Amino acid sequence: MIRDTKSNQPLPELDGLRGIAILLVMGYHFGGILPWGWIGVDLFFVLSGFLITRVLIARPLNVKNLLIFYWNRLVRILPACYLVLFFFFVMGGWLFNNMQTDSYVALQNEQIHYWLFNVDVVDAIKGWPGMIYLIHFWSLSVEMKFYFFWPLVWWTYRSDSSNVFLYATVLLLVASFSVWFRINGAAYWHLNEVYRYTFFLSRLDSFALGSLGYLIYSRINLSSFLPLIKGLVLTGILIFLVAWMADYWEGGLLESFVWSGGSTVLAIAGSSLLLWSVVGEGNLKRALSTTVLIKIGKYSYGLYLYHNPVWLMINKLEVPFWIQVVVSLGVSMLLSFCSFIFVERFFLKLKKSALTTWRKPDS
Repeated sequence: MIRDTKSNQPLPELDGLRGIAILLVMGYHFGGILPWGWIGVDLFFVLSGFLITRVLIARPLNVKNLLIFYWNRLVRILPACYLVLFFFFVMGGWLFNNMQTDSYVALQNEQIHYWLFNVDVVDAIKGWPGMIYLIHFWSLSVEMKFYFFWPLVWWTYRSDSSNVFLYATVLLLVASFSVWFRINGAAYWHLNEVYRYTFFLSRLDSFALGSLGYLIYSRINLSSFLPLIKGLVLTGILIFLVAWMADYWEGGLLESFVWSGGSTVLAIAGSSLLLWSVVGEGNLKRALSTTVLIKIGKYSYGLYLYHNPVWLMINKLEVPFWIQVVVSLGVSMLLSFCSFIFVERFFLKLKKSALTTWRKPDS
């Protein structure tokens, strides 16, 4: 369970937010039940910015701690991800003859980008792939680039830990650059319009604003600012609602409303929601701390990896739509649980072992 680095107290509400995020994404992919469920990915990015900054800010950033950080990220992400890639690219053509289509062959020819977490670049240049079983892997590529890039940001700007305004300014500059790039990137480089959603540089505002959220949380007592925090969340919801009612936004992820500013509005609202959940008391904290949401959040990584291929296979069955959804949900849950128990948990032990072996006890 996620813990607060300030007090070492558990923060189950953040696991609950992970659960909400993956349910939104699954609702989007499962036949478009939630046409706007793609915002779950935005919430994941904000959570990553918040949580990774929480990890980095907790200890001095030197070469040893930087290597530990990279090692822990790799042992968390690679095993389950590579398991999916192995079955899809190595075993897929052998097990399923009907997969030997032109689109599958094209994907196989570019599989190196999946193994090296470079899918966001390929999508930004060529657009979505013809075969969409692994279409969601662009976000894993974005996450891995963030894991590599973000410690370097903090390493550069953490020489004086009291200079919060400098850090905040850097984060806001990073977010501003991301907005500029989404709007103007295609004018300078030959990019497919998909780059505005999938490319790492286009998503930096979500990570930066999530990081800013943790920076504020770690330095300031936010209890008296709760009305403002709630107001930012509700304002973000209101902006999207008004845009939808005014026919300026139809729920799509590549509409101009989203990439010109809506994505940043989501990041601000998402970061504020994180702060509301960890600082506030009451119904929101209780709702996010329910056992079901915490469990879903715990297995959210596996759910993200497996849910789309599972849905696309089950969607081919000639059964009612609601049965497809229920079966896809159940199979995704089962695979995620098995993945965590038999694959991920083993490597998480390596992560703990690395911390014990490499890191000297705090004096």
